[in-house]
Amino acid sequence: MNRKRVVVTLVVAVLALLVPLGAIALAPRQQGEGVPGQMTYQGYLTNAQGTPIAGDVDLQFGIYPQESGGDVEWSETHDSVELADGYFSVNLGETTPLTSTVFADPDRWLQVSVNGEAMGRQKIAAAPYAFQAERKPMVGCRVVATQTQSIASTTLTALDFQLAIEDMADCWSPEHPSQLFAPTDGYYMAGGEMTFGNAAITTDSRVSIMIYHKPSQESSGIYIQSNDVHAIANTVVAPSVTTGMFYMNAGDYIEIHAWHESTSSSIDTYIPPDPLKWQHCNNGWLLRID
Repeated sequence: MNRKRVVVTLVVAVLALLVPLGAIALAPRQQGEGVPGQMTYQGYLTNAQGTPIAGDVDLQFGIYPQESGGDVEWSETHDSVELADGYFSVNLGETTPLTSTVFADPDRWLQVSVNGEAMGRQKIAAAPYAFQAERKPMVGCRVVATQTQSIASTTLTALDFQLAIEDMADCWSPEHPSQLFAPTDGYYMAGGEMTFGNAAITTDSRVSIMIYHKPSQESSGIYIQSNDVHAIANTVVAPSVTTGMFYMNAGDYIEIHAWHESTSSSIDTYIPPDPLKWQHCNNGWLLRID
């Protein structure tokens, strides 16, 4: 039987939307924003005796979730591909765009068919990671408050927010102004900031800002990150805090808490609008890492 065999090399993944400044070395073509992603694919075709095949061939490509069987995740046909001493090169994604959805799972297998004859599937190792960059982390919730909050000395206070900038629904609501909710299970990062005015702190003292994580299935939560600053009397201080990555179940929430040890009875977190001073006080955010 005069069966063909194919020796193939996956050269590089060229990312649409993410390489707007130039071309990748092994695939020298400009990628403008909005252009679908492509992969340059090179192969070498021989017959059973190892002799390079000449002429043109029709090539069919399919990406599958497993080595055998399963439903095709993506497919594309390249007709009349010219062979040069058995070698060929095609751009996968020219007619059927390759997107991050195709590589939603890192286990992907490429099947090549030559003139309708299927070759064994090959595991794709590098391309999915590149295409995952097309997926952007999503800001779950960023909230800002411009109202005064009075924080009593040596008292933990959950900072309330009143204006939400949201990319995910069900992250913040006026009914729970101090809480930022995880709408889905996953890994998150969180952070917050508060501002004390130059008249708010009348004596040198320590000011703390903390992130409190309350699991939905637990009766209480824990502090997962804090930041302490030394506030000088009659000066503006704006402590902030940011977590590393941590896991949240849907329905969990975080709060930004503040505390100070000033000898005065309370301090306020708001400075009235003034070009020479801070324009807002509290803000917090919750970021889901996709």
